[in-house]
Amino acid sequence: MNYIKNKGSSNAINSNEFFNHENKPKPYFDEKKIWDDFRKGHELAYVSIYEYGFDILLQFGSQICNNIELIEDTIQDVFVDLRIKRKNLPEIKYSLKYYLIKVFRNKLIRYIDREKWLMNLHKTSAYDSFQFVKSSEQIMISNQDFDSERIRLEKATKSLTPKEREAIYYYYYLNLSYEEVKEIFELKSIKATRNLVYRAIKHLRSILSN
Repeated sequence: MNYIKNKGSSNAINSNEFFNHENKPKPYFDEKKIWDDFRKGHELAYVSIYEYGFDILLQFGSQICNNIELIEDTIQDVFVDLRIKRKNLPEIKYSLKYYLIKVFRNKLIRYIDREKWLMNLHKTSAYDSFQFVKSSEQIMISNQDFDSERIRLEKATKSLTPKEREAIYYYYYLNLSYEEVKEIFELKSIKATRNLVYRAIKHLRSILSN
């Protein structure tokens, strides 16, 4: 069974003003179908979820720590746990991406704490050291067209608080909803989440306009 469809258009927020994303159709999952099939024991569904989530989690993990071995081990543990617990897993509340990110984030932070992988971390909260680390695709694009603008953006994002950088990453890079960002940060309201993102964007606009 093929779980991937071609997405002709997207309702995702256009973040090109700040992040120079490419505007091209991307594949998406019939998430409810693939998740239900996975919970029923369909192996192809499991493989599809793994292939969908691995690069997302790898890139996200690199924002939190620079130990690639720890990041990859954590990803593997996430998917091993999913396989073991598949029959008892809940339905997806928001999106598959959100679910994988939240499970992975919590596990990685616990591993950092337990194993004392603190060379570049002062605390065990992800946003205490969150940074923007470009993927190989972003680096390629940067070298071709957008180098000077990306340098300005990188300097601007460094002036944000780690929590603001993480919120920007979720909302603009991963296209998570305000509700999903709220749940990850365990904030009290959507309004608080909007204010966090708005404050970060306002600060970026102020710096980039100079």
